[in-house]
Amino acid sequence: RFRLPEDRSRPIIMIAAGTGIAPFRAFLQQLEGEGVSPRTWLIFGNPNMRSDFLYQSEWLKWRAGGLLDRIDTAFSRDQASKRYVQHVVTERIARLSEWLEWGASLYLCGARQMGQAVEAALTSGLARHRGITEEQSRDLLASLRRDKRILRDLY
Repeated sequence: RFRLPEDRSRPIIMIAAGTGIAPFRAFLQQLEGEGVSPRTWLIFGNPNMRSDFLYQSEWLKWRAGGLLDRIDTAFSRDQASKRYVQHVVTERIARLSEWLEWGASLYLCGARQMGQAVEAALTSGLARHRGITEEQSRDLLASLRRDKRILRDLY
């Protein structure tokens, strides 16, 4: 169930913390092998950039080569106040909303607690950005899950 969309032209948003990044590495390896290049965006978090930016050289190579359009990171222990992926989601909600309007598939992989925090940030952020109620935002996200445009692998 946690696979690339059949339509390889569909934009892809990948949100992960820690080792949850591993499937997304495989996604880009597969896209590279197939010679296709949809719009792709990675939002990744871990404690420290220096020691915990998993597969950093590959992400930077894909970014430089154009296979990866965006990288946003949250390294929670690299500054005085902790910053997590849900903070990036809140900060980038206008762009996330735009990508979802373009038909993007959103993948979420990592710890269950992180997934819940990201979904809460998406719910409140989309409500605020689109001028809808949080209930309408929850319904929108539920619809995207039913359409298999939001896929989660949380543990």
